[in-house]
Amino acid sequence: MESLRQLLKEVESVRDAPTEQACQEFVMALWRRSHAQITELSIQFAEAGMTNIAAMCREVALARERKGRQ
Repeated sequence: MESLRQLLKEVESVRDAPTEQACQEFVMALWRRSHAQITELSIQFAEAGMTNIAAMCREVALARERKGRQ
């Protein structure tokens, strides 16, 4: 649960920003995390009923994996 709190703290500064900017900051904050951390965040968001955010976490994890293979 700490990783979720830390992530939300990191993106707090863009809470009132336009959606595109907030989304970009959120993705960048996810990108800085390990695959395991992103997976845990995805699970936490899914359990909270935030399925779109959970899916975004999975997409970032997949993109990081693909980039790591190149």
